[in-house]
Amino acid sequence: MVIGLRDSAKQLRPDDIARKELKPRGATLFPVPSREAVYEETYEEQKKANIKTLGKSLPKQASAIIPKIREVDEFMSAHPEYKNRIDESHPELDFARLNGSVLLTRKKEADGIEERLKVIKRYIPGIDIPNLYIKAKDLRCNVDDIADAICLAVTAKLKSDGLCETIPENPQMDSNGLYMKLTVPKRAVSNEMAEISRLKSIVETLRSENGCSWDKVQTHSSLKAACIEEAAEVVGGINILEKTGDAANLREELGDLLLQVMFHSVIAEEEGLFTFEDVAKTISDKMVRRHPHVFEGVKYASEEELHEAWAAIKKEEKKGREWEADYLEGALNEASELIEKAKERKGFKSK
Repeated sequence: MVIGLRDSAKQLRPDDIARKELKPRGATLFPVPSREAVYEETYEEQKKANIKTLGKSLPKQASAIIPKIREVDEFMSAHPEYKNRIDESHPELDFARLNGSVLLTRKKEADGIEERLKVIKRYIPGIDIPNLYIKAKDLRCNVDDIADAICLAVTAKLKSDGLCETIPENPQMDSNGLYMKLTVPKRAVSNEMAEISRLKSIVETLRSENGCSWDKVQTHSSLKAACIEEAAEVVGGINILEKTGDAANLREELGDLLLQVMFHSVIAEEEGLFTFEDVAKTISDKMVRRHPHVFEGVKYASEEELHEAWAAIKKEEKKGREWEADYLEGALNEASELIEKAKERKGFKSK
């Protein structure tokens, strides 16, 4: 819903910028009425006020949502503690950013709903799509309304992770001190997520009933050798980069190693253990937790104190799981054996 209203045509709201980005679906962003128009009662009075303030008439679609715009504006005036803490966004623009391109389907039609739910599934892999239709019936709303709400929730989560930006970059304030801006996912997020989602889909297809006979039968155990070899080939890629300045091999080998991470994650998801999202969240949470001096403003008097704090945090993480370290020596020995077998298979002589 709209936050921040213009009192003159000289003021800038994000709508015109966003409408250009959404071409050819820009019409899904209705023109936002002026503040004076919002507080008029009849459509004719609203039109006159809008022409007087902004020099433009007012479409009936925009007039239809004026009661809700007024409700939000009155809430912000009555509760200044929420001023510029609640953000305005737009699901169609968010879907475009999350997808990496504008969705050309109409959200009310079956193919449009399906396309939007597929985008959501990239960011919430475990979401129960069929259940959304049941929920829509229970709530007496359309499933596209639920899809819009989930899309906005994804955007809110991305904002909390620092992965959103505003349109415009430097927003103006209205006469009530509200910033006139749209909060949207950064473009880079959608591109990265699209490729990760594509990789996951490829691995799932390879392991499906009509997939590849080799990929279908792989297990965590059978992939040990491949995981170790790919890690070694990353080292080779680093060495090539350092010696020649050519990064092509490192890029390729990092992709092969990422495939191993995705492969194990897909197998684990099939087994009901965890998902790729769980893997990514676990390492992200760990990095934030182990670096309070970066993410929480904690100050350390010296590098030594910083390292001591890091060790203490790590020890706390492992509390009750110290037994896991008992498997490390055997794992390192097994890795060495797998490397020797790989060298033999590739015709290299052991030193």
